Amino acid sequence: MTPDDHPPAPWRLGGPAVVVPALVPIDRALEVIPGSLQVVPVAPGHTLGGLIAVTYEPGSTLTYSELVVSAGLVRSGRHVGGWISHIWVDSQQSVTGGRSIWKLPKELAEFDLDRRSDGSQRVTVRAGGTTLLRIPAAPPRARVPLASLVPMISASDGGAEHWFTLGRSVLRAGPARVKVEIPEESAFAALGLTPAAVGTVGRAKLVMDEPRRM
Repeated sequence: MTPDDHPPAPWRLGGPAVVVPALVPIDRALEVIPGSLQVVPVAPGHTLGGLIAVTYEPGSTLTYSELVVSAGLVRSGRHVGGWISHIWVDSQQSVTGGRSIWKLPKELAEFDLDRRSDGSQRVTVRAGGTTLLRIPAAPPRARVPLASLVPMISASDGGAEHWFTLGRSVLRAGPARVKVEIPEESAFAALGLTPAAVGTVGRAKLVMDEPRRM
């Protein structure tokens, strides 16, 4: 398999993860979300976005690290899901697969990872010589199984075609203190994210099925 080839969906992925919800000003979200989608508010003037830093380890469909930036919740018809405005990985196969299968704007980046036996994590992501993000995360006090669905809406042809993916996730994780650092020069600093001070830290298993055109 060449670096530009990619496995077909579904992808089964698993490894250590940090998930941090964040409020996003709707006016900022509208700058990166196609006008064909409706932004869903969750607080006055804000929608719900977030950050996910995860490393998919051996046993996964592909092994790579990933930083996901969601600019908010969006609606297309009867479907509601997260809009991924930025996403970086350290695998060309993941870039090609993400763009081809899920219509995601994946780009390459470098990941500096420090994950310790006590469950604490520190993730730094850089692209083009610029630091995009730092997340130090304390170890969770307890870890419990957390199953959830991960709805995602993406678009192609400049937003003319909408796609819906329902991922399935199982976390063995718990709440932990996080400190998200987004430098001014970061490619997504203009989103104006307000990350929570507490995230979900632990290990994730995720199944990403092929998207459905809406």
